Amino acid sequence: MIEGRPDFFTTTKKMHNALRDRRRVIEETEHFVALVPFAAAGPFEMHLLPLRHEASFARAEARELAELASLLPCAVRRLKAVVGDAPYNFIIDSAITTEPIPYLHWRLRIVPELVVPGGFELGAGLPINPSQPEEDAKHLRATERQASPPVRPVSGCTPLLWSSNCYPIIFCARVSCRESNGLMNLSMPSSSS
Repeated sequence: MIEGRPDFFTTTKKMHNALRDRRRVIEETEHFVALVPFAAAGPFEMHLLPLRHEASFARAEARELAELASLLPCAVRRLKAVVGDAPYNFIIDSAITTEPIPYLHWRLRIVPELVVPGGFELGAGLPINPSQPEEDAKHLRATERQASPPVRPVSGCTPLLWSSNCYPIIFCARVSCRESNGLMNLSMPSSSS
């Protein structure tokens, strides 16, 4: 038990198991690992996890964010090379506080929409993934990694961060993601725009 919570299989433990096994790892950099999770909700779902344990994305260091800014477009290019122009979502799972939480580990998920939910998924609210994560990772690894150009800030936007006093109900922001000339920018419009 950690602070009255059950000692469940944390994201950190899952990441370390994947790093030991390596079959689901797509790429590992100095600060991040890109992998297909063991229980992916759908085919080719990817998680980008920091190697340094941290519960909150807001506490990521500048050098980690710079590396993530380089790794993210490479991951998207790998996904597009395998599945084409399928729609996908970015999701950042993070604590809403900057206080250390030992049982949470933030991550960025890339979730392509490749399957249509059927009766069971809709009725039970549980996804059925017709693919195997090890095979998905193998296909994603096989694509050539293309280096990303340096990330440039989008004018009129501020970095995607939030304050430590946010609550889940107000944890919403319009986020733009655009790719042009090989550059991908994740940003949030500044309050003045």
